[in-house]
Amino acid sequence: MPFIRQDKPLQEVFSLTTPHHMLNKLYWEAKQFRNACDDRSDDIYAYPNAGYIAFNCAVTALHCADWAWSAAEPDTRRELGNKLGFRVKGNKGDVIAFSDALEKLNRDFYICRQIANGSQAYAARRP
Repeated sequence: MPFIRQDKPLQEVFSLTTPHHMLNKLYWEAKQFRNACDDRSDDIYAYPNAGYIAFNCAVTALHCADWAWSAAEPDTRRELGNKLGFRVKGNKGDVIAFSDALEKLNRDFYICRQIANGSQAYAARRP
């Protein structure tokens, strides 16, 4: 019987392991977006690149909230729920309630969430 090597399980993929890493990623993407918008070269990809980077910024911003919620201790989650006006139930719906509350407070987060989730809704409607 031939020997088949099995790869080790992935750990700390791309070095993104904490909410702080995701926030740094968002900062980096925003900087890339500004650079793409300032690109005045004849590069035919300059305009689409800015759009791709903007989309990535929106998705990363949404994930920053997911990661922050997931990293929070139960007491912190309850405190956030109290401050943001929703009841923490201890299930997967809590992160949705957290995001709902954030988008009411911050229009930028609302727009990022619409872009990130809107693309999924569009893809699901396609035949």
